[in-house]
Amino acid sequence: MAQRSPGATADKHADHWRALSLMPGAPACVIKAAHRYLIEIHHPDRGGNVAEAQRVNVAFDELKERGSKPNVHVAEYYEGEPWHVLGVSSSADKVLAERAGKALALELASFDRLAARVRWAVQHFGQPGSAAVQPRVRMPAPPPPSRLPRRDPPERRAAAQPAMPGKPAGLAASIEFGNLNWNADTTRELRLTWEQNAPYNITIETSAPVTATVATSRAKPGRFVVTIGIDWRSAELRDHAALRGYMLHAGVTVRWPGGEATVPVRGTIHYPAEI
Repeated sequence: MAQRSPGATADKHADHWRALSLMPGAPACVIKAAHRYLIEIHHPDRGGNVAEAQRVNVAFDELKERGSKPNVHVAEYYEGEPWHVLGVSSSADKVLAERAGKALALELASFDRLAARVRWAVQHFGQPGSAAVQPRVRMPAPPPPSRLPRRDPPERRAAAQPAMPGKPAGLAASIEFGNLNWNADTTRELRLTWEQNAPYNITIETSAPVTATVATSRAKPGRFVVTIGIDWRSAELRDHAALRGYMLHAGVTVRWPGGEATVPVRGTIHYPAEI
């Protein structure tokens, strides 16, 4: 009897997660909610597509025992984007996100902080960079000056203020590795460009097992390529070798003169079978 390769198994599960518009390792209650919602759309008795309904049902049968616990999932992705918190794909429609949020809210009734994060995720779903949204704090207005200050000409005011570089083009909201087989040769790139006031140096900080290297363009100052990969010899991975699928949750912090930004890194690492 032929033996199935680990890669084929990983790809099969990846197709099932995509069929339900979910991220790998989504909570069990979200898997059920996604199946119920999609089968309502595709069921033949309601004018849906037979093949698509079968695809949704097969995906549910394969994944219904693979879901995570709601409180564990939301706690792990608490600082992530709204779709990470809900366990759905970033391309899922708004109604599916609302169904996922409702299912999670029922499971997290006794976890006030996590339930509040789920409500936040539903409210901000589909808004890029929502993980960085912070509540606004109203500051008291400054007292009026005792006398009007002297107004310099515009060109003099501009010369007095040093130019500070803003965020570069090319900063992604997140880096998704998806499903990775052990020791896979896979990398992702951030191509950063400052059009004006380009800094001549940047620094990169990562957390294990993620690695990052920087290449600087010699043709134009302000252009950098950050190559992001996985250190398969990292102690972080060795310590989790007993897990069947390790959920990668790290970050890459880019710092430049006058600012910084952290890009979340996500993925699922499948360890080789022990023989």
